[in-house]
Amino acid sequence: MAAEIGLIWTGAVGGAAAIGLAVGIGSLVVFVGLRHFLVARAGYVREREQGVDGWSAFEQGVAMVAPRMASRLLVTEIRLWVCLATRLARHHRREAEDLRITGG
Repeated sequence: MAAEIGLIWTGAVGGAAAIGLAVGIGSLVVFVGLRHFLVARAGYVREREQGVDGWSAFEQGVAMVAPRMASRLLVTEIRLWVCLATRLARHHRREAEDLRITGG
């Protein structure tokens, strides 16, 4: 987006050409991202069919499109967020049960 604004501001291209460039680059990013997603998903499914647990299979799938260390860091971060959300949801539910008003 900033590159297109810079090209228009300097007069290197017109507005229509910059919009076309932005749409073209955006489409390319979507298609490449979709391809990576499908490759990673195929790796995940293959690992799950072999009996690997979900998180390890997810890491193996991501490792098909990213370096091993990056996939491990990404999956670890996602696991931490999931654990945090689960913990907060349980804590919130327990507090709601403690505050329930009963008749009688």
